[in-house]
Amino acid sequence: MRRWMRLTIKISMIFIFLVLASACSASSEQMSAGTTGETIEIDSTFREFHQNLGGKEILGPAISPIFHHENIVCQYTENSLMCFNNLAEDPNRLYLFGLANTFEIEPFEDTYVSNSSQDRIVDNIVIYEEFQPLYDRLYGARYVGKPLTPVRFNPYKQRIEQYFENVGFYRLLEDPPGEVHLLSYGVYVCDAHCRSQGQGGSAVTNPTDNVNVPFLPYIIRMGSPAAFGEPVTKSFYFQENEIQQVYDSVVFIGNPDIPTSIRLLNIPELLNMPRHIPGPQVYTEADGMVFYPVYGTDGYHVPLDFDRFISRNGSITLSGNPISEVYAVVEGKIYRQCFQNYCLDFDGTKPNGQKVSMAPLGLEYAKYANLNEDLIVKFKFTPETVLFNISEVAAQIPASQEQLIDLVVLRRKDNQPLENIEAFLYLTLPNGDIEKYNFTPTDANGSSQFTIPPHPQLSNGDLVMFEVCLNIPTDKPICHQDNYLIWDHK
Repeated sequence: MRRWMRLTIKISMIFIFLVLASACSASSEQMSAGTTGETIEIDSTFREFHQNLGGKEILGPAISPIFHHENIVCQYTENSLMCFNNLAEDPNRLYLFGLANTFEIEPFEDTYVSNSSQDRIVDNIVIYEEFQPLYDRLYGARYVGKPLTPVRFNPYKQRIEQYFENVGFYRLLEDPPGEVHLLSYGVYVCDAHCRSQGQGGSAVTNPTDNVNVPFLPYIIRMGSPAAFGEPVTKSFYFQENEIQQVYDSVVFIGNPDIPTSIRLLNIPELLNMPRHIPGPQVYTEADGMVFYPVYGTDGYHVPLDFDRFISRNGSITLSGNPISEVYAVVEGKIYRQCFQNYCLDFDGTKPNGQKVSMAPLGLEYAKYANLNEDLIVKFKFTPETVLFNISEVAAQIPASQEQLIDLVVLRRKDNQPLENIEAFLYLTLPNGDIEKYNFTPTDANGSSQFTIPPHPQLSNGDLVMFEVCLNIPTDKPICHQDNYLIWDHK
């Protein structure tokens, strides 16, 4: 039934798109004004409604003319689709259309449900506390619709977000607490028909990852919420009234309803990371070190950069005491120091501000703990999660020469290489013929190469087009296009 309803909504939306395209053609002068930077006016049908819901500041400006479907009139704003049904009774004539019902959001599987009386819970999903004032400003479920996901951290957009049927909420990490905006639903759905960009940071991404993150409100209060990485597992109960969730770099434990109970598991100790015997202080801050006494006057020297990182992210209360001095992981490049609850890496090759990060011990712990495979969060291939580059060795080659194509596939969030990824190459010749080739699977560096054979029948000045598509399970094809010129300088 759920799939049938979703299909029905999709069919309706396709019809609306066709009507909109027709409306755009009929109002080409008005639409042209919008695409050249001039404002498309909110139609008089929606003017008061738009203003009551916050106007341009909240719903965003209009990005389409009005368009009709039987007895319904609609108009897109950046963040919504406003509609009017003249056959409905007040106050239901004016409403926001459920655009997010077309987003292919996976059904929410919760493993932890808040028991806090302070939480606002709708359909078993908590409305994130920072989003509640704007949720109320939009009259709650009446215009916002039902929640479709719990709050989540989007590492690709560096924001906190939550999807509802009619609008979506977000706050950029760089924004002050409480500065909340709407996701640009209208821009995403109207797409090429409206040709609007939306506000910076508001773009809708494919919200398929509905893993519950019950510790997120706690994590967000840290100086760098992204420091802990993404969930490696779903949340799960490991003892009465407490849950556990593995992240890229740490493991959180506690009762999210009782913030004082939240702590980190001592995974460096469990994984037998290198330990050193504490010793007397030798260096001071003048030498770039802070001394952490552990046993009387004996302790460990912590680099200033590590000390600042710890202070920003929950202090020593969260990290625990050092268990080692700094040691080399990759000589001359990466240095590590482990604490009771996480390890810190220093990579001198990275830009300033990114040199210090938590060591990625989460997956290693999940294997150590032999966690049920059903708890592991699988990596999902989407244009938002994959960084995919292709390049030809030569922009111009003679027709008698081979062309070498380089392929690199990385995880976008941390530039880690993706191994054993296959790809197809489609070569389009000037006469329209298409040739298909296969790359060998990517190596440990996420790299692969393919050599296009010579095409001696081609002439100087011919342009050869090629497209490389990853052969991976994904809803949207991940492809890149490029070209090279046939040219012999002799």
